[in-house]
Amino acid sequence: MPPTLKQRGFATLALSLLFIGLCTAATSAQEQRTWSDKTGKYKIEGKLKGVVEGKAVLLKSNGAEVKIDVKKLSDADQKYIEAHPPEDGDNPFESSDNPKSEGDKPEAAAKKAKVDWSDVQTLAIAPSGEEWKFKTPLSGPAKEPLKNKAIPLPPKSNFFEGVSGMAVNHSATRAVVVYGLDEPKPEGTTRLVLCDLSSGKTLLKTSTKGKLAPVALNDKGTQVLMRRAEFGFGNADRLEIWNLNPQGIEKALVWHPNDDATGGNRDVKWGAYLEDDRFLLLGANGRLALWKANSAEPVYSLQIDGGSGPAISPDRKLLAFSTGQQVGVLDLEKSEVVALQGTPHTPWPQLCFNPDGTLLACFSHGKLLVWNFADGKLYRDIPLTGIHVGGGGMVWPHPQFMLLGKSQLFDVENQVKMWTYNGGEAAEMVGLGQCAFVVNAGTDKPGALVVGPVPTPAFEKTLSAAKKQPDFFVLKPGTTVKLVLESLQDAQEREKVRSALTAKLKERGCEVGPNGTIDLVATAEAGEEREISYHGFGISPWKTHKVREYISKLTFNYQGKVCWQTQGSSVPGFIQLKEGETIDQVLRRSERPNYAVFQNVELPKMLMKPTGADGLGSSQVTVAGVQ
Repeated sequence: MPPTLKQRGFATLALSLLFIGLCTAATSAQEQRTWSDKTGKYKIEGKLKGVVEGKAVLLKSNGAEVKIDVKKLSDADQKYIEAHPPEDGDNPFESSDNPKSEGDKPEAAAKKAKVDWSDVQTLAIAPSGEEWKFKTPLSGPAKEPLKNKAIPLPPKSNFFEGVSGMAVNHSATRAVVVYGLDEPKPEGTTRLVLCDLSSGKTLLKTSTKGKLAPVALNDKGTQVLMRRAEFGFGNADRLEIWNLNPQGIEKALVWHPNDDATGGNRDVKWGAYLEDDRFLLLGANGRLALWKANSAEPVYSLQIDGGSGPAISPDRKLLAFSTGQQVGVLDLEKSEVVALQGTPHTPWPQLCFNPDGTLLACFSHGKLLVWNFADGKLYRDIPLTGIHVGGGGMVWPHPQFMLLGKSQLFDVENQVKMWTYNGGEAAEMVGLGQCAFVVNAGTDKPGALVVGPVPTPAFEKTLSAAKKQPDFFVLKPGTTVKLVLESLQDAQEREKVRSALTAKLKERGCEVGPNGTIDLVATAEAGEEREISYHGFGISPWKTHKVREYISKLTFNYQGKVCWQTQGSSVPGFIQLKEGETIDQVLRRSERPNYAVFQNVELPKMLMKPTGADGLGSSQVTVAGVQ
């Protein structure tokens, strides 16, 4: 090894700099070669253009420049510099500040796959066993919790650019955040950022033409499944497999998985990797299929509800699904349905396991159903009155708490909304008691992928103080409820309502009496006359009918303030005509109070004292973290 610069003095320094310059010039003239970092994990093709401020400038064949710290190159690539190993998990190949290209393969270079469903096995919706029975918990391998941190994301490129999705892989502890923009028209632009959740670093920032959204990320965090994300039915029908590497993205496969369907039924609704070479996809046509990732070939399919969101168990061996009328379990190792049972009507069901797989939840149409997964028995039937879940779905990072709409902390045990997370554009579970939130600060400031606790210490402190108040829960087992039914004009129906509500309250451990500490008020009032039309076979869709609507309302009041409320209409959502019957005749019969609302209502188990606040409080998710 030559003497150090300190030992040789200024003259030697000049000679050394001249030597490095000569080496740089000589190397630049060499042919393109493969460069490797110290670990051998990251490689890149290119010519050495020069050495600037301790970084080698590599020129790729497409004209893009990439800078790498010379000390992080392999021994073979940096003979004249002492070896200096990179940080663990650090990708040293950083794009230069002004790259000419982000390294994407042209879409034309991607292999186009054609799907043939003719010989694909269709699994039967019939359980192989006679009873629902599983051994729980179903936890996956234990992992160290991630550090709560904020991983920098680039500023939005345009005011109109938005987050089109985020995909997280727990095994890889990586996440991709994808942005979409309509410009330039007509193709639009997709930007992708790959983040390492363990190290808190950004591994890749790249962009490409078209508007696409992430479906799933593989176990190595090196391949992402993307779908077209243009507006309109049938425009989420194309899938692409992107390989992620230091140079950017390589579009490996392009195909249409549901080409045999029509219209919006071609759309891809859900997907998940099982291993690096297999993934599951659900189409709007209800076909759930297992695919080979390297060839886009379907292995088998199962017909379920196309508007549903299946859930994979924490140990990744089972998949819970819904047909709309049934909930079932697919054994992913045996490739067979092993359990199936009926459910209440569940339109657009979204399923989710708790962290250890002991409970399975289903959100559907303003209701949350929860089953004990071991035996399939219903554990909770919870009306979500006043809680907007929308398209946000749910994640369940904590044994007791889930995030509904990925922003509202809900206590599953006590059946009450507790807290709100504001500021996140997207959220996914990344570990036990932890979620990652995408936060954008605008077009001129960097955003962040924030890993934070769910629930927060601030919530736990607030909850602890609130529980010391004797009237924190104004409805709970043991509470005496006063029924207020005087506004129901039909005496016979009023007594039926009294009997039904009394039975429902006793099921929840409450008493009914005139000295109750909380009132349950039932009303049935005439509303406005409205116009309505029905669509169906033999019905003119443009014909409207006038009908007087009656609203049946049920309210829990505590000291004159509303704690909870639900209501139903007398106007039927759908009708079935008997022979010779008209729609007007059916509607005339509906012009009276709908007392069935009170018979069928699901009452809450617990209610907090109304304070005017949305739960106990809220946390703000910012680029600095969860406040």
